Amino acid sequence: MLPRRGYEPRLSFAVFDEGRIVAFTLNGIGLFNGVKTAYDTGPGTAKDYRGHGLAVKIFDYSLPFLKEAGVRQYLLEVLQGNHKAINVYRQLQFVTVREFDCFRQSIAEISSLDTSMRYADTRVELVDTDIIRAAGAFCDFYPSWQNSIESIERGRGGLTCISAFHSDRLVGYCVSCDGRFDPVGGE
Repeated sequence: MLPRRGYEPRLSFAVFDEGRIVAFTLNGIGLFNGVKTAYDTGPGTAKDYRGHGLAVKIFDYSLPFLKEAGVRQYLLEVLQGNHKAINVYRQLQFVTVREFDCFRQSIAEISSLDTSMRYADTRVELVDTDIIRAAGAFCDFYPSWQNSIESIERGRGGLTCISAFHSDRLVGYCVSCDGRFDPVGGE
């Protein structure tokens, strides 16, 4: 996960208490919309230390280091129900620029669709991650940092990709790092 998110140890920070990490922010570095960006790939605060403003202190401390490294913006992705984190980010004057939908369904409630006739000219096959770059031509949105083309390229060694082709044209793909497939692109 960390390589895919662009984790940069020298631009990640922690708070210590008696030699023990009690709060941290792991930053990833990459491009977002063509701009060098830091991405909050993994924050955390030990339970007994929450509510003491450590996330804000880490962020304030990290800014000069990020600026020196040429970072021009900071990106966060947070679940909409994580109100504590959202409050911290608002305190730091972050603004919401877009929202993603997140879906969940019990396996027992999923029914199979008979698509054999509807998609007769479509085939699905394992592909090399290099082919995913072509998907950018048909995406009508910019994926999350975690599912971006750059993330897939950074993690290419540990990923399995399948793609859907319709009349030999790439129309969708799924990427898996653990044997499960999550759709991250499609038409």
